[in-house]
Amino acid sequence: MGEVYVVPSFVAFMVGIIVYFVGAGLNRRIAILKDYNIPEPVTGGILASLAALGVYVGFGIELEYEMDVRDQLMVYFFTAIGLNARFKDLIAGGRPLVIMLVLTLGYIVFQDVIGVAAAAAIGQPPAMGVLVGSASLIGGHGTAIA
Repeated sequence: MGEVYVVPSFVAFMVGIIVYFVGAGLNRRIAILKDYNIPEPVTGGILASLAALGVYVGFGIELEYEMDVRDQLMVYFFTAIGLNARFKDLIAGGRPLVIMLVLTLGYIVFQDVIGVAAAAAIGQPPAMGVLVGSASLIGGHGTAIA
């Protein structure tokens, strides 16, 4: 195994910003990325991952990132996630949106029941079942990490 280089939080944050803007630029220029709604951080993240792989394969240096700033940024993200939501848009959704909401709420309960049952079956606390149930399946990986 090669050398491990720990990237400081500030540098990791700056790299993250650059990765986002590279991804945004690529998504604007490459039609298939825009057509399939590939998120800018994913596009840039794939390039950053390939660059990190290149550093590892070419120089034997493994990059490890400090995660101190991640938790603070997650608070900002989850605080701001609904700022663009408008009540008028929800009302305009009408009956199909209500049906989707009821189905979604039903699936959330279903995921948690299955998750808690599975956690109990393998001797884990019920909260673990919720974490691997609706928290990660509805909320996504960011919610599960938080």
